[in-house]
Amino acid sequence: MDREPRPHMMPPSGTVSSSGTVPPPRDGPRLHVRLTTVALDPEAVRARVAARAAGATVVMVGSTRGMTDGVETVALEYEAHVPLAERVLEGILAAAVAAHDLLGAAVEHRLGRVPVGVASIVVATAAAHRRGAFAAAEWIVDQVKRSVPIWKCDEAPDGTRQWVHPGDLHGTADGRPDR
Repeated sequence: MDREPRPHMMPPSGTVSSSGTVPPPRDGPRLHVRLTTVALDPEAVRARVAARAAGATVVMVGSTRGMTDGVETVALEYEAHVPLAERVLEGILAAAVAAHDLLGAAVEHRLGRVPVGVASIVVATAAAHRRGAFAAAEWIVDQVKRSVPIWKCDEAPDGTRQWVHPGDLHGTADGRPDR
């Protein structure tokens, strides 16, 4: 289903998140959420979760791929209900910290047009041990795709556009989301 982007949901440029880094409790986990229309910096996101007690830090960078289900893509366009998306992302990070004993968790997501090969999401997790950091990073990505009000539009070389909404997920062989 094609639809036009809603300008009130995305400013023309720059960072749109007002939450920035969620202040951690003393010696507690470091949480960070940002929605932005500018390029993502995975190293900067990793630094947001850095902790002296971390034995593992995982950084997952999701980028626009050029082919999905046999259909060529030249770019993705993202828009969001920003205040709600920030609240949902903060809740996801808090749940990941509790479930996986994380020392830090961060997610940054692009809004606007993202060409093939360019990062659209960066998730970073830090934990005392690798299993928790890896499991949390994967869980966070799955939750972002499943429940955060961020919509994406696939743009084909002929200009055809197809909007995909949270919950309209392509599944992997084991039924997990992969979009």
